[in-house]
Amino acid sequence: MKALVAVFLLALRVYSQDVLSSKCRPTWFAERLGKYPDALEVLTAKAPLYSLVFQSEEPKPDLEMQCLRTTNITVDRSSWLASVAYEYRELEEQETVRIHGTVVASTLHKRNSYISDNTIAFYSGQPPEGTPLATLEVIYNDNHCILTQSQVFGFQVWVTTSYLTTKDEVPYTCTLLYEICSGKAKHFVYNIANCQNDPAEGGK
Repeated sequence: MKALVAVFLLALRVYSQDVLSSKCRPTWFAERLGKYPDALEVLTAKAPLYSLVFQSEEPKPDLEMQCLRTTNITVDRSSWLASVAYEYRELEEQETVRIHGTVVASTLHKRNSYISDNTIAFYSGQPPEGTPLATLEVIYNDNHCILTQSQVFGFQVWVTTSYLTTKDEVPYTCTLLYEICSGKAKHFVYNIANCQNDPAEGGK
């Protein structure tokens, strides 16, 4: 199976240079990779701790959120709402401050061609009411990385923090799909030297 996926990714890279450079077709990807996006799977994974590595939209000065990562995700199995704890680093008056917070997440079904929910909406409180703080459509997800899209942040690649710590790289599949879908330069939120040397992340 892995060999077939590798061959497909190689063919996709060549094909995308001519045809898919500005087209993001999640259903097409899913049918060929054998993996449909699953928003609930992202929240209920055995070790659902992710770091945001890069995105297509340049962060605004007050929304840079360096080293943004989730620190805990718990799901209420009766309501299927998730409590997502996160942290990031912010520079204040030449000092680095660690910011912590918690949001409530719920999943939505936004593509009829998918079996599972493919979108995650984040709210400031519970029960979730009003306009979400952010809504991320899951374009692709597997055991190591997630490609999402939103109006505010554009395309984003999230990678499990444990994978980043041990491998020091972004999985090739998510990088390739990002390049096909976005066609834009990467704006990095995760910097290996800074984020992995943070004691809170078990840095080296």
